[in-house]
Amino acid sequence: MKKERYDDVNIPVMLWTALFSCILTVLCILIFQTAFYYVQRQSNQASSYLKVQKSTALLEEQKQALNEPQLIDADKNLYTLPIDQAKELVVGEYSHDTHKTDTTDH
Repeated sequence: MKKERYDDVNIPVMLWTALFSCILTVLCILIFQTAFYYVQRQSNQASSYLKVQKSTALLEEQKQALNEPQLIDADKNLYTLPIDQAKELVVGEYSHDTHKTDTTDH
């Protein structure tokens, strides 16, 4: 029978320790990677929500600017008109011109 010495290496304990260390390392990496992707996804969702809010606010400002008469150039006396008001003016102009042409033909 072989007598064990005090400084002998215990192979089974070393193998189990190495296996446990590898499994623990892989689990830690997976946990950190999952946490990183979760935080990154939450951050992306928050930033896209802010972009949608900014886009909506910008669209509302543009709609408001298009639906209000505004001065473009005071020297040339240029103004903008809301599209609905411009349509009414054009339709009124053409319907008035059509009535004139009809009355002169008869």
